[in-house]
Amino acid sequence: MSPRRRGARPVPAGPFGAVVTFHATGAGVQCAPAKSTSSAPDAWNRAGWLLVERDIPEVRLRITLIHNPNAGEGATDAESLIEAIRAAGHSVHYRNSKDPALEQALRWPADLIVAAGGDGAVSRVLKQLPEDAPPLTILPLGTANNIAASLGIEGPRERLIAGWDGSPTRRMDIGMVYSADGERLVVEGIGIGAVAAAMRKLDDISGPRRNQISRARKGIRKAVARKKPRSLELDVDGGRGRFDVIFAEITNIRRIGPRIDMAPSADPGDGQAELVFLLPERRKEMMAWLEGEDWSAAPPLECLHGREITILRAHKRLRVDDDLDVPISSLPLTLDMGRRSATVLG
Repeated sequence: MSPRRRGARPVPAGPFGAVVTFHATGAGVQCAPAKSTSSAPDAWNRAGWLLVERDIPEVRLRITLIHNPNAGEGATDAESLIEAIRAAGHSVHYRNSKDPALEQALRWPADLIVAAGGDGAVSRVLKQLPEDAPPLTILPLGTANNIAASLGIEGPRERLIAGWDGSPTRRMDIGMVYSADGERLVVEGIGIGAVAAAMRKLDDISGPRRNQISRARKGIRKAVARKKPRSLELDVDGGRGRFDVIFAEITNIRRIGPRIDMAPSADPGDGQAELVFLLPERRKEMMAWLEGEDWSAAPPLECLHGREITILRAHKRLRVDDDLDVPISSLPLTLDMGRRSATVLG
C-alpha cells in the first residue's frame, strides 16, 4: 500500500491556527507566521512553514517534514531539503524535530510524514505519532541511522524521495515499557551490561562521523573484553530464566549503537522483541566478531523472542532508548511489543 493523495483541499488560514503572511517565491508561495518575514532557515526552524505549490497541476503528495537540522556530519539545511522534495512534485509543511508543538504538527493533514534526521529525531516522531497518522518514512541524516537501516531505508536522498509515490508500506511495532517509574514508549530498545555501559561513556563523542563510529566500536570492544559476568533474571512470555551475561540487548531492530548488527533476525513488524545476550564462555568469539566487523555473519549471541519480556533482576543500571541511566530500582521492568505500531513507507 502506498500513500494516496486525498483530494484537493483549500489553502488553510495558517498552520495550527497561526496568522500568516504570504510571500511570492516564483515556483510557489511561502507561508510563514506573520511575526517573521525572514526566509532564513533558522526562522523556519523556530516556527515552521507551509509551502503551497501553485505551478504544479496536481501536487503528488502532501508532506509533513519533521527535520533535525543539526543531525549528522555536515548538517543538512532546511532550504535544500525542502527544495529537493518540491522538485519531486510534493508540497511541504515543515517543522523542526525539537519544536514543542511537534505532536500538533503530526496531526496536520498530510499524505506522508517524513522524519529527516538521526535515530533521536526518528524515535521522537514515532513516539508522538497519532493512531490515525498517515504513513511515515525516513530520510536518514544522522550518524548511525540504525532505525532506517533496520527498515531497509538507505541510499541517496534523491532516490529515496523519488520512491515515495508508489512504494509499499510495512508495519513497525513500538514497545511500551512498564516499570516502577511509570510507562514509556520505546523504539530502539533496552540494554544491560557491557554495551549499555560503553554507550554511557561514549554519549558525548564528537568529531567526523567516521571517527565517531570507529571510537564507539572500540569502546564497546573494550567494555566487552573487561566486563565481569553479572546475573540477569528474566521472564519471556511467562517462561522464567536466569543467566550470567556480559551484556544483553532487547530490541525490535537489528542494528544498535555504532551501526552494529547485534540482532540480525529482528523483525520490526512481527509483534515481538528480540533478546540477545552474551554468555561468558563465548566472550572470545564475540571479540573476534566485533574486531572483524563482518556483519554478514551472525554474532555469537544467544537469542530469545517474545511479545512481553520482563527484567526481574539485573546489576546496576539499564539503558532504555536514549535514557542511558535507568536505575535498577525501576525493576521489575516489562517491555510489551503488542500495544502500538506505526505504518512505515520504504
